[in-house]
Amino acid sequence: MVTLLVVIIPSLTNAERPPSPGYWPSSRFRSMSFYQGFRNLWGPQHQRADQNALTIWLDSTSGSGFKSVKPFQSGYFGASIRLQPGYTAGVITAFYLSNSEAHPGYHDEVDIEFLGTTFGKPYTLQTNVFLVDDVPIRRYPRKSDATFPLRPMWLYGSIWDASSWATEDGKYKADYS
Repeated sequence: MVTLLVVIIPSLTNAERPPSPGYWPSSRFRSMSFYQGFRNLWGPQHQRADQNALTIWLDSTSGSGFKSVKPFQSGYFGASIRLQPGYTAGVITAFYLSNSEAHPGYHDEVDIEFLGTTFGKPYTLQTNVFLVDDVPIRRYPRKSDATFPLRPMWLYGSIWDASSWATEDGKYKADYS
């Protein structure tokens, strides 16, 4: 079972800089219920909203996914994600921004995905990493002639079975027992 606490802060005035360490923007903005800002994509029976948290889970019948009601041009996005311990091979837990529905085949995506694992091994974090001369960078300045995501994107979260490829190229499958 995975718990996602989603905090959405659109259009901050200083969007060019990352927030200072220890900065928690939610205290500056009114909160809203999950269903005011998001809608279910699939598996509504595998989704429960309580107070400030959304719990989504996966079993042999379905996983669950959600999407923001509105797209965002910019903003600060965060989630507190609790991952299931132990054997989770084949399971993908994702929190990402995308405009694939608006631009199929030519879309932008910024994602954080946790790939399930076998006993005794850590989760694999699959995410976007920008490199300049083979050096990872934390800031990607916009250049007028470079490709850069400028189109609005929706915020998504999901948990699903990717046993066919996720853990060591599909060697280990999700276990629902």
